[in-house]
Amino acid sequence: MERNIREFLRETGAAGLKDRGVLSPHRRHNYLLRGVNVIPLIELMREGGVSKLTSHDGKWFLTAAGNFANPKSREVKGGSVKSLELRGSVFRGQNAYLNPYFDPARDDPATRFVSSSVRPLARITFDAAAMGGKPSIRDTQVGVATILEMMAAGHSAAEVLQSCPALAMADIQEALAYAAKKVAQVKTYLFRIEVEQDDDGRWGAVVPTLPGCIAWGYTRDEALEALRCNAQAFLEVMEEFGDALPRAAEQESRLLSGEVITVTL
Repeated sequence: MERNIREFLRETGAAGLKDRGVLSPHRRHNYLLRGVNVIPLIELMREGGVSKLTSHDGKWFLTAAGNFANPKSREVKGGSVKSLELRGSVFRGQNAYLNPYFDPARDDPATRFVSSSVRPLARITFDAAAMGGKPSIRDTQVGVATILEMMAAGHSAAEVLQSCPALAMADIQEALAYAAKKVAQVKTYLFRIEVEQDDDGRWGAVVPTLPGCIAWGYTRDEALEALRCNAQAFLEVMEEFGDALPRAAEQESRLLSGEVITVTL
């Protein structure tokens, strides 16, 4: 039997899934699907007679036999779970789409300025069935990005409401609050790097404090740009899996000797 993973997880409930080891509590995001949860989830599937769990669009799946597909995985896009070095690759980048108990911005202090008449995120949904999982206004087909783009283009709130009759003023207020929250969540990291040119003319660059974060390029600039992308991906994986991130260091370049790169999340 094949099931949608969100519906399947809802049947057991967050507390039951936590007790079974299928969900991992997370301070910021409420609950996460992580690498340690893969095997307990497969066991739950087998108990329920479920042969395959899929995402809404079918691009992600996990089978009771231990095979998976995840287009957002950085290790491999699919195959056997047993062959993975990091089992978290099964869920990488997918919690917002697969996990009904995932909260994208839980307890974020950036929402404290919002009027008490508009409960933070009360009107915004991240359901994969609506707008492909992108933030949208609940019970409408209007994306938060649409509202923000119209406001950025100079349209007044009244003009937005006229163009999108399904919206209310509170929806616009919450879309703006959501944008403010996302900006407040951006962090900047500075890393000391080492760069050198090999005998064959290629350039290599490495972040010593991020083991395995290395890049190559035919020019120095190419190697540095590749290293910046690799470092960003490195931090994104750490954040998603709940690992401790380095301290944000917007004002700490004076503490680092030598050449540095800047990475933002």
